[in-house]
Amino acid sequence: ESDKAWEDLIPVGYGFVNISDPGTYNLPPGVPVDSGPDRYSVAMFHQLHCLVASLPHVLPEVEKEIRNHHSQHCLEYLAQSISCSADLTIEWARVDKNGARTDVDGGGVPHVCKDPNAIWAWMEANHAAPTEQSH
Repeated sequence: ESDKAWEDLIPVGYGFVNISDPGTYNLPPGVPVDSGPDRYSVAMFHQLHCLVASLPHVLPEVEKEIRNHHSQHCLEYLAQSISCSADLTIEWARVDKNGARTDVDGGGVPHVCKDPNAIWAWMEANHAAPTEQSH
């Protein structure tokens, strides 16, 4: 049941979209498709895919019944955070050394981000008294 909940984070189409005229959005070419427009990835679903793909390595199958509650909580929290941030950046194809566009890896794709320096400054000015970590 828990595995199904993780799988349900990824939509039909695995988070890929086909874009007919990428130039309209100033996008480089995507992954070519045999029939139809190039394929692109939506960053939020790429991030969730990577999180779900890491589960067997972070929470091995042999420990499935006795998974560490804290690790499970943290992974669920990260999934929620990715979903809440909903990064809608369109990620284009990576070009390999032979010039082929076969995959989307998100590398080199600019994202609009919040300023973590402002958050750090606010935390330094407003932090709670230091105690043991309790997340």
